[in-house]
Amino acid sequence: MSFSLQLASLHYILSSDNLENKVYQVPDEIDEMIVREKLRVEGIEIEGEGEV
Repeated sequence: MSFSLQLASLHYILSSDNLENKVYQVPDEIDEMIVREKLRVEGIEIEGEGEV
């Protein structure tokens, strides 16, 4: 998961305009995307997922 998070973060940085030269936290969307994919690969479902 660590490499996936690093790669997704790098993609975010390279595709973003006007970022200042400072440390940024990983956006929640990237964290959630990595966790959801890991859970999907492991065959783990979150109860209530997809329900509105």
